[in-house]
Amino acid sequence: MLGILLLLIAILILLYSLFIYILYTMNTKFGKEGIVSLLRELDQTLSIQTQIIVCGGAAGILVHGLERDTLDINILAGEPPVAQLSKHIISLANKHGLPEKWINDGAKGYIDYLPDDFRDRLIRLKATFKHIKVYALSRVDLIIMKLAAFRPEDIEDIVFLKPETKDIPTITSAIDKISRFDAKTAHRIELYLKEKGLV
Repeated sequence: MLGILLLLIAILILLYSLFIYILYTMNTKFGKEGIVSLLRELDQTLSIQTQIIVCGGAAGILVHGLERDTLDINILAGEPPVAQLSKHIISLANKHGLPEKWINDGAKGYIDYLPDDFRDRLIRLKATFKHIKVYALSRVDLIIMKLAAFRPEDIEDIVFLKPETKDIPTITSAIDKISRFDAKTAHRIELYLKEKGLV
């Protein structure tokens, strides 16, 4: 009898946790205005000059016209590193009921998948900040990153961003680089491009 009672309690706790998770994540999506607003608030808490390179869905939303919301702001690189801004990030998370990692550098590993000259194509966000310079990946570099990640939402974003023939030399360069350390991903990208008639 005690075993059944403990099992029921465990199930109730699990269901409650799931309910809280769904409730929490449903309320933390934000679009372009929300991203810019949060970055402005972060900017106001800083006293040091900061540069960030936004990637992922947030980059697509901010500078490439992607019409969807995102759960977080992925930072490819930052100066200073995002970890040094954590007290400001967590403070805003608490203020707005956001996850502590609403802005994070979890995508920094993808920097190795980008062409070595990706920084030459960065796009500066046209918003005024006092302490933060916000850059986003170019369209072709965002496509490359999304081709490397290749989750369902990445595929949707790739379709929206529309790889074009003019992008192929840059993408091919990235494939060559990727093939040296991740042959499986390089091959998957090649197959996708062939399927779409781009190579």
